[in-house]
Amino acid sequence: LLRTCTPQCALCQQTLPFCLLETAHLKPRCLLNATQRTDPHVALLFCRYCHTLYDRGLLGVHNGCLHVAPAILSPAYPLHTLYTPGRPVLANSPRHQSYFNFHFKFVFLHTHQYK
Repeated sequence: LLRTCTPQCALCQQTLPFCLLETAHLKPRCLLNATQRTDPHVALLFCRYCHTLYDRGLLGVHNGCLHVAPAILSPAYPLHTLYTPGRPVLANSPRHQSYFNFHFKFVFLHTHQYK
């Protein structure tokens, strides 16, 4: 992953040193089958902040664009200005899309609820 990616978070698009980026599974790792676990498109680099928000369903990707749970858009939420709903994400290949679509359907919080 490090050889093929720029040192940039795929969601907030902040350029950071590699040591501040994490490998994020686009579909929860516990739900991956044996083939998916070895697919290089199942993971991307996210900053720690985006990784946590994505895993908790507060950020999602659908049709190549960022979706943001309403709670994140509040001015009271730290760093809310990083997230522009509808902005294209950096990595948007068809192979990434199947994993993003799973997350969007089953993990992303489409309402005001919070996990």
